[in-house]
This record gives sequence, structure tokens and C-alpha cells, in this order.
Amino acid sequence: MDKKVEPKLFQLLQFDGNIKEKDVLQTNDGFWFVYRSIADILSNKGIFDFPDSNSVMQKMEEETEELKNAILGGKQEEIDEEFGDLIFTAVSLARKLGLDAEESLTRATEKFIRRFARLENAVIKDGKDITSLSMDELDSIWDRIKHKN
Repeated sequence: MDKKVEPKLFQLLQFDGNIKEKDVLQTNDGFWFVYRSIADILSNKGIFDFPDSNSVMQKMEEETEELKNAILGGKQEEIDEEFGDLIFTAVSLARKLGLDAEESLTRATEKFIRRFARLENAVIKDGKDITSLSMDELDSIWDRIKHKN
């Protein structure tokens, strides 16, 4: 009979025995809290932490290739898994660069909204309907707006 072995990760995450596996995975604080908790604890213990941002960038390239291959394979479950790995690695890069990934994503979303409003205004100014433009046309306008900043 096999004896159940508790994963070492959850032993490491037990903050003096106060946090258990189910607490880490079922927190109401969401992904960002769980990720930061795991990453910070492991990093503070010198375990499974990239030495620098370049090594994380290399890992992102690897994860991007794995996502491309999953997309080519067409299996949604594999695509989802590889996409998650890529996001997790991107958040690792943010942490390594001293950034808060959630704040960076919030700022990027706000920037997108501002830029999209400028794109809509440019399309209206040209007397066109945004829904009739191709993605290539919209991307061209987007690039012009982007480079005006």
C-alpha cells in the first residue's frame, strides 16, 4: 500500500503551520495573492527562483513556443495549460523586475482604453465606420496613434 506523501510545496507554504493547501488554493484574495505568496516564500527560501530577468525572458520564449505548439495541436485543454504557464512566467518576470503585475495590467488596460478612444475619434474624423474597417486598417491607425505619444 502506497503511503500518501504531502507535497513539499505546501509544507513550505505553511507559515508556521497556519496556512494549509486548501487555504492557498481557495483564497478569496485571488490569483495575484496566491502567486505572490508562493513566489515570495520560495524566493525567500532560495528555492525555484530565476536568478535574473534574462533567465525569465528565456523561460517566456520557451513557454511561448509550447503555446504555439499547443495551438497547432488544436487541443483546447493543452492550449489552456500552456497559456496559463505563459501568464505565470510573465508574472514571474514582473516580480523579478520589481513590478506589480496586477498594477501593470491595470495601467495597460487604461492605456488601451485611452488609445482606443483616440482610434475611434480618428476613424470618425475620416468619415468612416469602425465596424467596416479590417483589422489591418485598424492596426495601421492604432500604430499611428501609438507612435504619436
